[in-house]
Amino acid sequence: ASFVAACDTDGEAVRIAEENASANGARVEFRTGGPEPFSDPFDCVLANIQAEVLSELMPTLRKRVSVYYAEGGDGLATEGERSMHTEIIPLAGGENVHKKSAVSAYGMERISLEQLLLYNPEVVIVKEKPCAASLLADPRWHELRAVRNRKVYLIPSIPFNWFDRPPSFMRLLGVQWLANLLHPDLYPIDMAKETKHFYRLFLGIELG
Repeated sequence: ASFVAACDTDGEAVRIAEENASANGARVEFRTGGPEPFSDPFDCVLANIQAEVLSELMPTLRKRVSVYYAEGGDGLATEGERSMHTEIIPLAGGENVHKKSAVSAYGMERISLEQLLLYNPEVVIVKEKPCAASLLADPRWHELRAVRNRKVYLIPSIPFNWFDRPPSFMRLLGVQWLANLLHPDLYPIDMAKETKHFYRLFLGIELG
């Protein structure tokens, strides 16, 4: 790229990044804020979209929504609250119901249905489509308020998962998706519009 622009809403983060880039001989133009101030054409934008999302959302949050992350074929594998696999949940204004520390970096810790019923989350987010279908059809899961209230959501996975496995830049879109689900009154964005913008900016794809 002939011109790389880097921006962040955190001025101190911009200062540190600029010092690091200079020490390594990288030609990057840094500015505080979003990408809008850049007037010159650029080939690449390194923008902390996540920080922009959080700056809008966090000041208005008062109550966190309890969330269970369902993995595996039966939905009874999950991740602890300090796992890197669930970092999006607190960022989006949620609270992971599974408080136990991870037993391994891989995660996907097994829990019992009885334990899940005790957690009784307000929202369930599901990694795999077959799992979402099976748990909705299982009458035992209907004891959960999330299922009764139809707040079970399949995590988008195109071009790859927006939440986890692999953890990637798609999380920048995933945190907006989840914040909108958990707090639609506080973060009432148009996800279709945001998705089109994201795909155009980061993937070079024009969605219809």
